[in-house]
Amino acid sequence: MIRLACELGDPQAQCAVATGLIHNPESQQEALRLFNLSAEQGDALSQFRLGSLLLNGDGGVAKDEKEAVRWFVSAAEQGQREAMTCLAACYLNAIGTEQNLEEAVRIFRLAADKGSPEALYNLGLMYEHGVGVKKDKEEAQRHFRLASEKGDVQAQFMVTNQPK
Repeated sequence: MIRLACELGDPQAQCAVATGLIHNPESQQEALRLFNLSAEQGDALSQFRLGSLLLNGDGGVAKDEKEAVRWFVSAAEQGQREAMTCLAACYLNAIGTEQNLEEAVRIFRLAADKGSPEALYNLGLMYEHGVGVKKDKEEAQRHFRLASEKGDVQAQFMVTNQPK
């Protein structure tokens, strides 16, 4: 049934089939074709996954950080929280775009509001080191605690290994 929906052009079905194919080297080209079709139709999850493949040069695709950022922007504008977190990290670290700390903080906050433990952890780091925000150890610990409660292992380490 999902294959039929995929063949009929359903973007969610295309994304689902592509997700199943991407890790098999023999089917990566078909997976990339389906991710592209789905992403071009506006499917946020496909846009995020395509961006991730491009960012890292995975799945048989050439690394292209600028194109990755373009897909992250498209997915983030639709509220896709993982894309928001990746986009914010790109702005923070000048990956595929110029560094923009204000935008990184803004987008990490949006992703954190959507429940992203990674965004909470990154905000904690930014507050701890005063990057893009005023240095504030209490605010850093608050973000680490929230991320830790959502299962972020790095945040759990930061919470349990902070001097009292």
